[in-house]
Amino acid sequence: MALARLYLLTPQPGDADAPFLRGLDQALERWPRAALLVQFRSRGLAPRRWRRLAHEALARCHDHDARLLLGAAGASARDLDALLDAGADGVHLDSAGLMLRRGRELPAPRLLAASCHDRAQLRQAARIGADLVTLSPVLATASHPGAATLGWQGLRELCRATALPVYALGGLHPRDLPQARAAGAQGVAAIRSLWPEQGAQTPGATH
Repeated sequence: MALARLYLLTPQPGDADAPFLRGLDQALERWPRAALLVQFRSRGLAPRRWRRLAHEALARCHDHDARLLLGAAGASARDLDALLDAGADGVHLDSAGLMLRRGRELPAPRLLAASCHDRAQLRQAARIGADLVTLSPVLATASHPGAATLGWQGLRELCRATALPVYALGGLHPRDLPQARAAGAQGVAAIRSLWPEQGAQTPGATH
């Protein structure tokens, strides 16, 4: 199964499950089947709630032929393993977790993704056998106010520096897909522009 062009990073769930799950349903229904790769981001959730929401997100994604990756920063290794056994499609490491990783530690066909911001992190992602990465921030984004941006030229240079599929992240919209592809990226990753406004939560920064 080929990688999708659009990578949805879910916003941080709010105080209630229903708005988050409704937003996920709407995001999935907005696009053709198999058009999205999805990351369930969940930093700070109580373990029981994480398991409940992760199972719900997995069922919804698979009903729509979308693959679901689990944000590793939001869960214990035990819970990640349990969800992978239940059919989750892989794990996404934040940049801190990436740099601490010594190897892939995830059997194929599960996907290993990682958040990268520079060449050193791209090299580490390749060294541990990651299957894909996000590169950010490409443009200014509310998730990381004031952060230095790569710009399109910086994205192009870093895409040339790695053989890994790259999702451009940070201030981007699906309409930026042609420009991201021209820079060498696999596709575009986003929170706000891929999440329905009526289901929006506070995104939070986990990368």
